[in-house]
This record gives sequence, C-alpha cells and structure tokens, in this order.
Amino acid sequence: MAIYKYINILRLSLFVYILILGNVSVSGQKKSTKDLFHTKVFLKNDSVAEGYLRNFLSHPGVYYADQINSMDSTVRINHMDRFILRKNEKYNNRDIDSLITWYDETPNIKMKWIPIPANLAFGFNTPVIYHYPLLLCLMFKGDYVSGFLGFDPMLGSRLLYLMDGMPYAKAFISRSGKLTEKRRKTLIDEFGKYPGMKDYIMGLDKKELEQDPLVILRKLDESLKGQQ
Repeated sequence: MAIYKYINILRLSLFVYILILGNVSVSGQKKSTKDLFHTKVFLKNDSVAEGYLRNFLSHPGVYYADQINSMDSTVRINHMDRFILRKNEKYNNRDIDSLITWYDETPNIKMKWIPIPANLAFGFNTPVIYHYPLLLCLMFKGDYVSGFLGFDPMLGSRLLYLMDGMPYAKAFISRSGKLTEKRRKTLIDEFGKYPGMKDYIMGLDKKELEQDPLVILRKLDESLKGQQ
C-alpha cells in the first residue's frame, strides 16, 4: 500500500508541476502578462505572428528583463491563452523583417526592432560580431544615418549607427552616454573623417552627451546633409 501512496503523491506532484509549467492556477486563470513584452513579428514571407516574448532573458525578474539581447538568434513568443503544455513559437532572426514590442498597460509606447549584422566594439577595437544578425531597437532615423540600441549580457547596452554601404551597424557609445577621454578618442576614430565632426567631438560637453547620446548622430546627419 505504501508504494501506491507514493505513486499517488508523485502523480499529484506531476499534475501541480504541469499546471505551473502551463502558467495557470488550478482554477484555470491565465498567467498575468503585465510584465511581458507583447510582440508582433513581421516575417520576410509576409506572414505575421503575435504573442508575448518568451526569450530567456526577457522573463520578469531576470537581468535585462525587458530587453532582447545579443544572445538571441531567435525570437520565441507564446499566445499565453492555453492552459497546459503551451509551446513557444520560434522564429529565426534571419527570417524576420522586423518586430514591434509593447506593454499591454502602455499600448501607445511601441518599440521597433530590426535584425541587422552588428559590430559591438567601439572605434578600432577588435570587432565583436556574432554570426547571426542582432535584433536592434530603432532609436533614430535621419536622412543618412540610423541609430539603434543593442544589448549584450557581457558588454552592456550600446548605441549603434548604420549608413548606406556599411556591412554592419557599429557601436559608438554606451547607453548611458558616459564620455571619458578614452571614449572621446574612439568617437573621433569613428566619426572624425566626416566634415566638422572631429572639432565637434573635441568640444562635446559630457553632460550634453549623457542627456542625449544620440546627439552625435543628429550632428552627423546634419553634416552629411550639408554636403549634398
């Protein structure tokens, strides 16, 4: 009899585990999606998928909780409307045209992500390039320059830029916009060849850059616009 009691306990434990895995309570309530990215994926084959982002580092309570990062070669979403044994849908970055994310509580605030080959190194430092395109968040769209935000668990959050003819989006400063003399040098390495940019960077105020790290790209776009 003891063995049957033990088996019944195991069965009960398994049932509870399945319910937890399905992200529902015994009453069948849906898991809260309050802290999850609502995500719409636009694929290159013209199809669209929609659900909640379930990439590992996008889970609530995990470092980089609200971000897609450089370790993500795929996007995993879940409809969050099934009660047991839900399966994530997985899409390779190479098959994605773009995606948008938002929180259900603030549906008017949306972020657009585009898969782009990227170099996360600053200046002339040894390139940091993954073998798949990274999903980068579009932050600035000028006439000649686009700015993106990318996330890496080791390197942190970095701003990148992209212009026509570049094989990779290129990192130029951290998200914080912290300007050290070392970073000022890598900025000159990166942008000094463009008209007026070297003098601009040499005189750039640290507080101005911290308040708006994208100011460099706006200046670059204006500089290129003036050459046309």
